[in-house]
Amino acid sequence: MKHKDKDEDPRKKEDEEEEEEEEGLEEQFWEEEVFAEEEGVEDEEVDEASLKYLVLLLDDKNDTERANAVEAIADYANEGITDKSVLPKLVKLLEDKYEDVRMNAALALSNYANNGLVDESALPKLVKLLDDEKEVTVFAVTALAAYASKGLMDRSVPPKLVELLEDEDMRMFTLTALVAYASKGLTDKSAPPKLVKLLEDEDQGIRIYTLQTLATYASGGLTDKSALPKIVKQLEDGFVCAHAAETLGKYASQGLTDKSALPKLKELLEDEDAHEKAQYALDRYAEKGLKPT
Repeated sequence: MKHKDKDEDPRKKEDEEEEEEEEGLEEQFWEEEVFAEEEGVEDEEVDEASLKYLVLLLDDKNDTERANAVEAIADYANEGITDKSVLPKLVKLLEDKYEDVRMNAALALSNYANNGLVDESALPKLVKLLDDEKEVTVFAVTALAAYASKGLMDRSVPPKLVELLEDEDMRMFTLTALVAYASKGLTDKSAPPKLVKLLEDEDQGIRIYTLQTLATYASGGLTDKSALPKIVKQLEDGFVCAHAAETLGKYASQGLTDKSALPKLKELLEDEDAHEKAQYALDRYAEKGLKPT
């Protein structure tokens, strides 16, 4: 007498189907990668199946596989190739146990935001990452700046960013985020004095971003009078002078001027790169009754 086979476990069947799907997408992924390499096809021309395969890997038990998959998704987004449905998974990965996964998830969310795709639930998790390892925090700051540019902000962020100015490795990213927040009206009163100190930094890039931040803060009515002599000094640096001139104009709009800036601003009218900003500053000074001789 024959016995009937027991019913197949539906969970086992479901697992097998998922495994088959992953294997199929993996095979298609590598076929397209090889084709792209052989034919010289750009990445953005390759990718719908590849992206689907990478999304599956976000649930992989192997830490390195997850980290690499998130990094690849971030790279795709940087090329404008996105999948909106992946956002909740990226947000979840901000709390992953593995540092590289959290770091790459923040990067991916930043790149997605730059493509106009955001998930508001990411904000509190990104804020939490400001207290993570430096490598993670850098990308959290970048993501928070990208989210701010889309109008999604957390009021607790500016004071935390000001604290991060103390870390020289974080400054460029932090200044960018401070500008993004300040341009949307969210500032921190403790920022200007710390920004003034950065005008003495040897790195021209840091000084440029600092001037941009001071200018943005001044536009919102938040200034530091002690900054003026140091801003004027930046007019002597050919790479920084245009930014210094604009910042002086913003400060003048708030009633803060320095007469010693006038001769140099006049000279900069002959500078091909700086003349527009110099004219802007001189116009603001003229409104306050100050003109070069």
